[in-house]
Amino acid sequence: FLDGMRRFYFTYRKGFATITPSFYTSDMGWGCTYRTCQMMLAESFSRVLLGRFWDPFRLTSAQQARHARIVEWFHDSADSSAYYSIHNMSRVATYMDKRIGDWLGPSIGAHVMLRISRMHHKCPLAIHVALDQEVFTKEVRETAFGGPARGPNGWKPLLLLVPVRLGFERVDPKYTEKIKTLFQIPQTVGLVGGKPSRSYYFIGRQGDNLFFLDPHVTRNFSDSSDFESLGIADTDEYHTTHICTIGINKLDPSMLIGFLFNTEAEWESFAQAATDKDSSRAICTGATPLFTL
Repeated sequence: FLDGMRRFYFTYRKGFATITPSFYTSDMGWGCTYRTCQMMLAESFSRVLLGRFWDPFRLTSAQQARHARIVEWFHDSADSSAYYSIHNMSRVATYMDKRIGDWLGPSIGAHVMLRISRMHHKCPLAIHVALDQEVFTKEVRETAFGGPARGPNGWKPLLLLVPVRLGFERVDPKYTEKIKTLFQIPQTVGLVGGKPSRSYYFIGRQGDNLFFLDPHVTRNFSDSSDFESLGIADTDEYHTTHICTIGINKLDPSMLIGFLFNTEAEWESFAQAATDKDSSRAICTGATPLFTL
């Protein structure tokens, strides 16, 4: 219950300011991948700013301020502080040959997040997007050490995004065990994927089923600018207890995997386990790796 309540929940909205230069005042029917990418990114921010196991019902004043800051970054407006709003994300996607109102695939969603993070003043994490299902240690380290750092040794918290395709029309059953293993890895921040033209945010699993948050609910625009008043215990605007399930065998094979490494030690621990064929977390080994590392 607490783990679900910690997750930020973003859905379709209607009645927000027009996304110029279009005429859209709602993302209903086309914005689901934007929303699931928002959820993954917000989870990553919360792990950096609030910690992995923050208590949603016992926020300190400092945590309340940080929670409010995250909400503000995703607010549905064109304000300069709403870096990852549906407005900014859909406009950035136009540089990738997507019109405002077009449905977005998870791979392009990853590059939208990357591009905006580079424009986000004092972004608390760095983002690296893998290409062709290949992750290179040198590139990961260059990204983590390349910008203004927060860690004592120069490492900036790193969000690694890996777009993958794990089959043809459905996820190939040979990948099932490794997908299940993903959710045993502490650095995993989830999956963005789902069904054709329906994107979900996957946050856990039980057996051969995955738990997910579903953005396909249309709610009215929240025009509150007092973000610190939006505590979890007082409102369901940005959090939920409604968790859905789906079988792995029903998933579309195109998805986006996310990992967050707060420290260099976390990266090294992950990389060692992911490539060790004798490890219980070996997702990058054997005949069916999720990706190569």
